[in-house]
Amino acid sequence: MTENQPSVSRAVLFCFLFQLVCTGNIPAQGRSAYLTGEAIEGMLSDPAKRNFDLTSWSYSFIGDYRRALENFDKRNREDFVDAAVAPDSLRTFTFKPAKEFLVERSRAHQIVIINEAHHQPLHRVFTESLLEDLYRVGFRYLGLEGLAEDSLINIRKWPLVQDGYYTREPQFGNMVREALRLGFRVFGYEAPGKRGAEREKGQAANIARIFAGDPGARILIHCGFGHVKEGRSPAGGKMMAGELKAITNKDPLTIDQVDLTERSSPEFEAPVFRNHSVAVSSVLLDEKGRVSGESNPGSRVDIQVIHPRTQYINGRPGWLLRNNAWKPLEPGRVSASLAAPYLVSAYLRDEAGTDSVPVDQIEVHSGGQFGGRPPGEFQGEISDRKGNV
Repeated sequence: MTENQPSVSRAVLFCFLFQLVCTGNIPAQGRSAYLTGEAIEGMLSDPAKRNFDLTSWSYSFIGDYRRALENFDKRNREDFVDAAVAPDSLRTFTFKPAKEFLVERSRAHQIVIINEAHHQPLHRVFTESLLEDLYRVGFRYLGLEGLAEDSLINIRKWPLVQDGYYTREPQFGNMVREALRLGFRVFGYEAPGKRGAEREKGQAANIARIFAGDPGARILIHCGFGHVKEGRSPAGGKMMAGELKAITNKDPLTIDQVDLTERSSPEFEAPVFRNHSVAVSSVLLDEKGRVSGESNPGSRVDIQVIHPRTQYINGRPGWLLRNNAWKPLEPGRVSASLAAPYLVSAYLRDEAGTDSVPVDQIEVHSGGQFGGRPPGEFQGEISDRKGNV
């Protein structure tokens, strides 16, 4: 991405191959929370237990973006294309950088809701890019669907792998770190044990409690998939955004990143994404100046965002560089007597030994040596399939 994103003071490291020094005295972190690629493939060997959603999320946790896309699309090929902009509207649209547009529109709302596809860390990186500007215009709360507990995280100032499920993905963890650094109060709002319409109502009720203690609160909600939708669900009842609007009588600004997102193959993508190339994350305006989804009632959101197609650098998504706020390291050499594949992780040194979520993580399949010393505030960990570190 090429938006002007805030520089993260401690996040100066980006490792495409995780060129890190492995030493024998580094305490093992939360490796048990992450499956190896071999284990993920094993989950697919039994058709009766096959779950492509779960495998796509698991691949995202270990930095394999391509396989995350591929596994998700094996089961969810057409889920979100039907809500996208119709192909006969393509020539009437212009594109405007999304970040500034969204922040400006947020000024008129107490609630902003933005969604993600759970297997696409790109969406978390984009939400992270909005945090500083949203804080400047008065937003002080960040609600997360994937957060299991919130009391200690606001004191600790970093996420642990046991704080949630989706939050253990490195880019989700970095989004949380940035929010805490800026001064957001981070909270979870899930409704455990509830399904369908009751879950949507439960989530909305948990968010609405913030206003009981702080009537003037301005809240950013980062949710999954369809929870961002306003109006009625195709299955009946309202989605979380619609329920929250009804409970609070406050109109949320709803932002969708999923309808126009990239898939593993163009044939599964919305026509607008498939047929257009944008240089930066953008919103779409029609000939009357209306933004998509306001101009597309089928979307049931206020705004749809389209991101550039991922460009890979040394096999890693280029958007992980955060507009060059994070820097790649040149390959070095390190002695590691471990059998490939390796799970290679980077941790902030201040968080060492706490089962913190890695800053970045990738499974390396080839043998040989790799290494390089990052700035002193980071430490590296290399582990093999047997848990040797």
